[in-house]
Amino acid sequence: MVSPGALDIARIYVGLTALFMGVMQLQVTRRDLRGLSLARGNRVAGYLLGAVLLGGGLVAAAAPPLWLVAACALPAVATAMALLAVLSSWINPDLAPPDVQVPGPADPWTCERVWFSDSGLRTPALYLCPSQPSGAAVCWVHGTGDDKAQFKWPLVRALTRRGIGVLTFDLPGHGEHPRSFSLPGALTVVPSALAYLAGRPDVDDGRVGLMGISLGGALAIRALAESSPAGPRPAAICLLQTPCTLWLGPVLYAREAFGVAALPALAFFADTSVANLWRVYRRHPRPRFAQPIEWVFDDLAPSRYIACLPQVPLFLVYGRRDPIALPRHGRRLYSRARRPKEWHLVRGTSHLSLTFATRTRDAVGEWFARTLGLSADLAAGGDTERQAAYTPSQQNDS
Repeated sequence: MVSPGALDIARIYVGLTALFMGVMQLQVTRRDLRGLSLARGNRVAGYLLGAVLLGGGLVAAAAPPLWLVAACALPAVATAMALLAVLSSWINPDLAPPDVQVPGPADPWTCERVWFSDSGLRTPALYLCPSQPSGAAVCWVHGTGDDKAQFKWPLVRALTRRGIGVLTFDLPGHGEHPRSFSLPGALTVVPSALAYLAGRPDVDDGRVGLMGISLGGALAIRALAESSPAGPRPAAICLLQTPCTLWLGPVLYAREAFGVAALPALAFFADTSVANLWRVYRRHPRPRFAQPIEWVFDDLAPSRYIACLPQVPLFLVYGRRDPIALPRHGRRLYSRARRPKEWHLVRGTSHLSLTFATRTRDAVGEWFARTLGLSADLAAGGDTERQAAYTPSQQNDS
């Protein structure tokens, strides 16, 4: 057997890299992931470029020895992913994460900066009013490290497109909130937000929903379970990726990184490039907690308090590849919650990517539209033909 020379190795490695870049370019074009496209979002050019890279790579790499092709495959995949991220960021420099405070021409909402009182403090918030308001609204309680404005656009679009207003605010220890996050002090912010939302003249106080994500879900469970029966109560509660307990470590971070790299989880690159997403993340201030975050979840104890929630429709949404809020955490909460309740598991999504997935947006938007009493046309996002996209059930795995 003749040993391959340096030119053979280089030819196969470059060919495989081009082949994998072609496959990736075809995939991002098919899924309309403009932030990862080498063709600036042009679908025709994207398909042509993907086909050229794929064909050229096959010609260059499809030659013996096959063992060398196999040996070069994994490094070529890593190189192709890195090249696609770098080149697409350079080609799409202006494609930055949308800011809900500055809606684009096609975004169906206007943004109002508001404050509400919580334990004598002014809590900064945003009210996102739909272009065609229905009177229904949702109070959004964000997760750890988030704030009232960042990375909100996919679910905000899904809700406002259906005529549902959205109140999003800074939790203690996050964004512009003046106080650090501590318990039990932080428990009052959720009832205060619900009271403000229900008191708005453009909101029907009987059609206010609550959506809690991760830490926000755990906080909402405990806050509503311990709030006064005479206090504000949501008409529907949606909890996304809420852990029962939390343990952070290197293995978990590695699993989350692997989960984010899955194709269904890349939906956020429909609106932003890799570089711009990273810049926004790096500029984001770190949350301020008075105690370790693991202790916070132990104190909130969502699996203990979920049975004490108001008996209103409950929707639990989890990602199958989430290493933080494991699907078994969702099943545990589902088993202990009172009816009416529904369970939805979204394939291919991790903790960071669940809210960006199209299936998540459709499921949450249509569930809130149904439970808050919207018309069939609004429940389908303005398109009655899309009603079949999500069929509500007590247990659903998409």
